[in-house]
Amino acid sequence: SQQGHIVILDRFKYTHLAYSMARGSARVDCEAVLSCLPNADKIVFLDISPERALARKAPEQREILENPVFQGKVYDNYRSIMTPDWIVVNADQDPSQVLADILSELNL
Repeated sequence: SQQGHIVILDRFKYTHLAYSMARGSARVDCEAVLSCLPNADKIVFLDISPERALARKAPEQREILENPVFQGKVYDNYRSIMTPDWIVVNADQDPSQVLADILSELNL
């Protein structure tokens, strides 16, 4: 931020875009609605297949949209909206290594 603070958001307009498109909304319509939101300074994409991500969570703890078919659509949408400035981190590894990779990519 301009005051020297770091703000980390778990989900932002890119998540809304990926999920809305997975529900069948047109990308152009979603982008128009979300255009009023500010752009992020940095975007970190934790890259893991939907199957591997879902395997980490007990079935009884999954939300209604956490199924392989829908999450596959969301994953594909993220990949389609991704731009070269996104930081992509391999999330299919030990969580401590994922954190180390994120911190390294952000120079923290």
